[in-house]
Amino acid sequence: MTVHKQGKLLKSVSLCSGLFLLCVSFNLYAATKSISLQQAEYAALQQTPDIKESEAKAHALKEAAVASGQLQDPKLEFSAQNFPTDTFRLDQEAMTQLQLGISQAFPRGKTLKYTELQNEKLAAAEQTQSHVISEQVLRSVRLAWLELYYWQASNHLIRQQQQVFQHLYEVTKALLASNKAQQNDVIQAQLELDDLQNRLINTEQQLDTARANLARWIGKAMASRALPSALPHWKRPPPYRTLQANLKHHPEINTTQNLIAANQANVMVAKQQYKPGIALGLKYGYRQGKNFDRSTRSDLMTANVSVDLPFFTKNRQDKTLSASESRLVASEEGRQATYRQLKETLAAQYAAWRSLSSRALLYQKTLIPESKAYAESTLITYQNNKTDFQNLADSYIRELETQLSGLKVATDQAKARVNLLYLQGL
Repeated sequence: MTVHKQGKLLKSVSLCSGLFLLCVSFNLYAATKSISLQQAEYAALQQTPDIKESEAKAHALKEAAVASGQLQDPKLEFSAQNFPTDTFRLDQEAMTQLQLGISQAFPRGKTLKYTELQNEKLAAAEQTQSHVISEQVLRSVRLAWLELYYWQASNHLIRQQQQVFQHLYEVTKALLASNKAQQNDVIQAQLELDDLQNRLINTEQQLDTARANLARWIGKAMASRALPSALPHWKRPPPYRTLQANLKHHPEINTTQNLIAANQANVMVAKQQYKPGIALGLKYGYRQGKNFDRSTRSDLMTANVSVDLPFFTKNRQDKTLSASESRLVASEEGRQATYRQLKETLAAQYAAWRSLSSRALLYQKTLIPESKAYAESTLITYQNNKTDFQNLADSYIRELETQLSGLKVATDQAKARVNLLYLQGL
């Protein structure tokens, strides 16, 4: 191989295969109208109907709590009593009167207090549930963004390597024409180009799928402007023990805690049903006519008290109390199950984040530079006719595989960090 050809090959390949550093920005193309992750997150929160639904439910329960703590409306009663059917005169009989009365019912025990408390806690549970939904939406958007970044970066790397093999193919064809290369070298270069084209088609399909997944949260128009060129940067997570201690204040735990409080109030409501309810009434009776002694008939005043008698409690109060206590136990067990699940997720994601962080650093500092150096040294060896084209092609394919593997590790590390952000309630 002549010095001129060697220099041309080395220059062509070197220009096309720049060093890819993981976690460092690379420009795909200028995109002045592209959106950021923060804009995507904001749009998703604004467009998710589940959040608005939960907030509306919380508002409804707050209003219901106030209403449920009030006494029933008093009753106004008017009656015409003991009218004689022969004349229908007010002054004929002494018992005839026009009555106007008012009555008020008082629920059993502290039913109003605990019913209001129950609805307040249900409203608080719904409010914290809206926070849970918000955090879940943020997690989903971030994971979709990272998936989009991975396939976009993979597409960029494959295109970059495709240019390398395109130059190698053109050079080997030129060398074959001057009998300085073998036909197999040209065929091998074309084969690698075809394989890269197949990979490119697959990455473009995956890229479309990732963009469609993001569009589910922010809409198709905005998703088309999502062009992540670098991995998002988040602060290093706190120590594991700190994260575990803070799980007790996670929105999911707060939701279950409010549900427990609501069920505790419901148990107290059921216990109030063993107490008597009271209704008070006051009536004024207007009369006309004269007594036997010709004196004017006096008006009448009536006061009454009615009391519930909860004697037969077996199939009503007892069953209601048993049901409310069972719901309380279920909510307490639900809290324990939620806390256990969060702890298991934390342990798995923190371990994954630590392991992937070490691997990402290894790829960035060692494996990717070494694969790059190996490909370049193999190119020089090939130029000196000390190795064949197959080894040269393998070295560049290995460089691509190392870059793609490093990219996958870095993306998975970021995904583990996203899951930790969710557990932090961020």
